Amino acid sequence: MRTTTDAHLDRVVEAIKDYLSRHPGAADSEIGVAQWWLHGWQQASGEGASADEVRQALERLQEIGEVEALELGGAGLLWRATRRKAV
Repeated sequence: MRTTTDAHLDRVVEAIKDYLSRHPGAADSEIGVAQWWLHGWQQASGEGASADEVRQALERLQEIGEVEALELGGAGLLWRATRRKAV
């Protein structure tokens, strides 16, 4: 059974995907994603996303291959759209 929390997380995931479709070269920390990538969605929808929700959304997108996380040498993770290798 889906909960309102699941539905909200789905909207956060979609907002991140939408941002990356408009800014395919974007890369940022979880804090940056929350502040910059989700800013327009938050303004338009009146919704917000906690740090935990942002992390969960990014992890969900990583599981399906939409984003990747780069380790910043102990300074956290940098999230970006998955780079596709040329064939």
